[in-house]
Amino acid sequence: MSDEADKAAAPAPKKSKTGLIIGIVIALVTLVGGSVAGAVLGPRLLGGEDHDAAEAEDDEGADGAHESGEEQPKPKKRGKGKEEKIISVDINPIVVDLRDGDGRLRHLKVGLAAELGETASVEEFKLRTPRGREATLSYLRSLTFEDVADPARYASIKDEISKRMIDAIGNDRVHRILLVDFVLQ
Repeated sequence: MSDEADKAAAPAPKKSKTGLIIGIVIALVTLVGGSVAGAVLGPRLLGGEDHDAAEAEDDEGADGAHESGEEQPKPKKRGKGKEEKIISVDINPIVVDLRDGDGRLRHLKVGLAAELGETASVEEFKLRTPRGREATLSYLRSLTFEDVADPARYASIKDEISKRMIDAIGNDRVHRILLVDFVLQ
């Protein structure tokens, strides 16, 4: 009986997990290699000329010049090879309370950015921004919740905001107003 007890008490031989480890390593190498190849070759295969522009933007951003998020100069081709420098400036979001048909209070948040004209400076624009915010705020307060919630009215609301903002700040200072957020709750 002692032979049987020795056999039962003896530990079972361990199975080798080398095959499993090798399989996991091969899978990881394949996954990482495919991801790197896709990131490097994907833009070239899909974008053609856009890849060179993307590389130029990456090189510009690498020096940390655009970390503030306020000024974002971007060259833009104009006419016969001339490049125009576009400066984009964020405008603080505008939040408006609107009542819906049931009398409940609803909120609209509008985020804006402005592309400045060629002769405008950021400092000059910031001094005049309150005028544009006031004009936009007075327009948005005149709308009802149903007006703002109607997707068919979005384009006309966007155009009216842009028109009022540009008129208040000045046509020579603002090239275009961009609607970057439009959240209705």
